[in-house]
Amino acid sequence: MKYFFPFFLLIIFTSILVNAQQSGVTTIGSIAVSETVSDIMARQILGAQHFRSIEEEKELQYPDRHNLADNPNSPKVSIYPFTGSAETVSKLNTPLALTKGVNFTGATFATTGANSTPPDNQGYVGPTQYIVCVNGQLISYNKNTGLADGALNTTLDNFFSSVVSFASTCDPRIKYDRLSKRWIFLDIDLPTYNNRVVIGVSADSIISSSTVMKFYYFQQGSNDFLDYPTLGVDANAIYIGGNLFDNSGNFAGTTGLVVQKSSIMGSGSIVATQFSLGTSNGTTASGLYTPQGVDNLYDAASTEGYFIGVDAAAYGILDLIRVSNPGTASPTVSTIVTITVPTTASPGQLNSVDQSYYCDSKPGGTGNRLDVDDERLMAAMIRNGHIWTSHEIQTDNTGLGSSSGTRVSARWYDLINYKTGFTPTLNQSGTVYSNTLTTTRDENYLYPTITVNGQGHALMGFTQVGYYAYANAGYTFRLNSAIPGTMQAPDSNTASTTAYNFTHSIEKSTVTHRWGDYSMTDCDPSDDMTFWTIQEFCDVANSYACRITQLKAPAPAPLISATPSVLGSGSNFTLVIKGDTTTGLGFYEPGSSFLKHLTVSIDSGIVVNKVTYNSPSTITLNVTTTGAANGARKITITNPDGQVVSSSAILTYNSALPVELVSFTAEVKRANEVRLNWSTATEVDCQKFNIERSSGNNTWTLLGSIKAAGNSNIAVNYSYSDKSQLHTGVYSYRLKQYDNNGAFKVLNTIEVNYNNIPSAFGLSQNYPNPFNPSTRISFQVAEKSNVNISVYDLLGDKITTLVNETKQPGQYDVTFDASRLASGVYFYKMQTDNFVVTKKMTVVK
Repeated sequence: MKYFFPFFLLIIFTSILVNAQQSGVTTIGSIAVSETVSDIMARQILGAQHFRSIEEEKELQYPDRHNLADNPNSPKVSIYPFTGSAETVSKLNTPLALTKGVNFTGATFATTGANSTPPDNQGYVGPTQYIVCVNGQLISYNKNTGLADGALNTTLDNFFSSVVSFASTCDPRIKYDRLSKRWIFLDIDLPTYNNRVVIGVSADSIISSSTVMKFYYFQQGSNDFLDYPTLGVDANAIYIGGNLFDNSGNFAGTTGLVVQKSSIMGSGSIVATQFSLGTSNGTTASGLYTPQGVDNLYDAASTEGYFIGVDAAAYGILDLIRVSNPGTASPTVSTIVTITVPTTASPGQLNSVDQSYYCDSKPGGTGNRLDVDDERLMAAMIRNGHIWTSHEIQTDNTGLGSSSGTRVSARWYDLINYKTGFTPTLNQSGTVYSNTLTTTRDENYLYPTITVNGQGHALMGFTQVGYYAYANAGYTFRLNSAIPGTMQAPDSNTASTTAYNFTHSIEKSTVTHRWGDYSMTDCDPSDDMTFWTIQEFCDVANSYACRITQLKAPAPAPLISATPSVLGSGSNFTLVIKGDTTTGLGFYEPGSSFLKHLTVSIDSGIVVNKVTYNSPSTITLNVTTTGAANGARKITITNPDGQVVSSSAILTYNSALPVELVSFTAEVKRANEVRLNWSTATEVDCQKFNIERSSGNNTWTLLGSIKAAGNSNIAVNYSYSDKSQLHTGVYSYRLKQYDNNGAFKVLNTIEVNYNNIPSAFGLSQNYPNPFNPSTRISFQVAEKSNVNISVYDLLGDKITTLVNETKQPGQYDVTFDASRLASGVYFYKMQTDNFVVTKKMTVVK
């Protein structure tokens, strides 16, 4: 919930400290109230629906955040790390467009009710649905069609009516928790103070009329009003940050709620612990401002939770709080850890931004201004050891955070080392801004949220609006290989041609109009690669709407080679497929926990038995060719998101090469010897096998030839020893089969990791020597052998055996602990099948 007022609080830079491992106040709250979705919808149909009046909301006095103290350590750059080149939003890395999929309007001014503003657009994607959750309305859609699926279409007031203490609700949040496979809904009700945080949890991953919803409430402990709740979810808890206001509507600080996740997954009582995350005495503030609970939806083993926010007293600082024992009834929070980021400034000084001023106000137009928020973080999420978050800031035309700037820009951050025991640091950050006023550029980027998919690509969504443009839903993205701190040029999901000039009674001005201060950008839980973003735009004159857009990640890599390139008849062939990733395209497999996977097919009778994802550029297949048709074969690769690449130019099947290869293996025998072994089940008109080797440069060297059996219906075994002077590294060997008329094919390719194998067995002198109490004994094995190393006293009695097992060729160490032995001389002996040596060592105490 967002309110505007004459700012009067002066925030000064202060030291930010809270007690180490602060304990909170734990409350055992309400037990679950269970209702089916059909019960909720029946109540809606019977007339329980109502649109709350905007006058019911309290107008709260947020602190004045313009002209805060600047962090003197903040880099004065728009991208970090600074590359020394021009810093503009058009600084592209790979000009690659994302593919737009489903693109639909999820909620409008008409469907949410004229007074349900701002819409505070929220939405999230599940296995089959996209659920839009905005002020006034909750609607579910089929994510494949963009059509309402009829499961949910109700007011938020009706949805939460079993647990609210007052008729009106506002500031909704929603999340699909891929760990528990449930939907989590969050809202607040609107008494004058001591309001409730209300939570709804689905029993299913797909919302239908039979889905059971369990509702809880937490009566926050102070007499303050909790506003602008945020929602983070991980394996242990949900994390709700919020701003507090006293009975007079003055800002009173910030709070964090840690809700034990297990307590809301059944029918028991909700267990919530409330912490102070920031304070205000009316003239100064400290701590986290508008704390965000951090999502960690990809790590089922996480044991620590987090809140993050901008610093309450200074620009250029993010504050992080760690939560220990979050899955218990007694979590604690850490001291605040500050993270220096490039210069920032709050857009609150601008108060509002142009809305197509050129188009509608010159001459005689009607395009008035849209309000903006302060620089609070919009959302935060953890992915692969990084925290990603974003917010809007005031900048100049070079993208630098500046209190005298003329535009609102979208800033994003990638943070690392956030766990306990490490010092959080900024890995990279960037700013999406406009450096000139042109007819093709939006000047302002409002309410940005960012997410990262399993491939490491990032997408940020926002509202675009400016001097030359109406309010549109927009986005930008970056590949995981992009220059640090950069994103590609913004694009739009909508094409508005009208202005939003609807004036509400709560507004202070008839020329500045309330705009939603939420947004959401997330990743599809089915394939871990498709992006979804929900942003507000002006759909028709004086109407807002929420646009939901599916953006597909870069498509599979174009196919460039298959090894071998020619297959004959047989089973369990290994086939390596390579693709061209130079433009950012690539293969992807999200893992076994996801619904959708990488698939490969080959036409005309070649059966793909197994697909192994190696990298964005390489896939290994196990295939059977028995019964295939001769000729070029079409390989089709489909990424989990349904995008396809195919080629008929890299693989051929030739039944005239009639060898059924059963196996092809390699074994390092001793120094400078690699033994290759292969077996055939059948051979027809087979002349010979050539053995070739490559050191990774795609150049193959012929090592030798082995005469084939010719014609055989029984298994035949072959071997070849490569005794070249090999150096440490990875070598590839391939087997090329020739028939009697000269036709050939590559049957299989394998890799060998060769490490300078010792040329002889050896036992080194222990070190240190003399020693107390332990020493290290090194030995080397030239070929696979059983190795025994034992220790004896002067009388020849065995004291202990250090090694007694089969060892592969290589260098080894073993530690001998003599702490229980007396000082003196001892012997240690190494013995193998063909090698024996004894050495002396001395214990001195």
